[in-house]
Amino acid sequence: MDTIGIVGTGLMGTGIAATFAAAAVPVVVHDTDDARLSVMALELRRIAAELRTAGLIDEAAAAALPDLITPASRLADLSDRAFVLEAVPERVPVKQELYRALETVLASTAIIASTTSGLMPSVLARDMLHPGRFLIAHFWNPGYAIPLVEVVPGAATDTTVVTRTVALLRAIGQEPVVIRKEIAGFIGNRLQYALLRE
Repeated sequence: MDTIGIVGTGLMGTGIAATFAAAAVPVVVHDTDDARLSVMALELRRIAAELRTAGLIDEAAAAALPDLITPASRLADLSDRAFVLEAVPERVPVKQELYRALETVLASTAIIASTTSGLMPSVLARDMLHPGRFLIAHFWNPGYAIPLVEVVPGAATDTTVVTRTVALLRAIGQEPVVIRKEIAGFIGNRLQYALLRE
């Protein structure tokens, strides 16, 4: 299985880290804010207890979950990761700058994925040196409790990147759905907003 890195310790980043850890997959999580990295440990223990109470993991897995996640204050600490998920604020320039930085530290075979809930992959990958390694892996909130993940390739995304991503998500018990053409809001949000309008 690919080694996993996550950038961002907000609600989504921490929840996705817990999703991998609940499947006994070690994760390195990067954030530039050391205080947020410290708080993440408390949130992970809360998530582990919630999963245990819901019967989704056993007591041993709940106890082990926080220890499977390593905080990292330097982006370079992700250099050996084969699959890196970005979970930073929904601002295109911020994400694009991060991808350029990731491309300088990751191996050329590493996949870079965004957890965005609606930004277009072709826009996000526009300034990347190797846009073929990029796609969207949109986890629903909370990621550790909802198995659906929308996988959205851009026009330049390599088919092997989609295949690897789907295999990885299935291996941790998620249910990936590949969107064949990028559209605003993907599928889930479009359905959700249609229901809300009704």
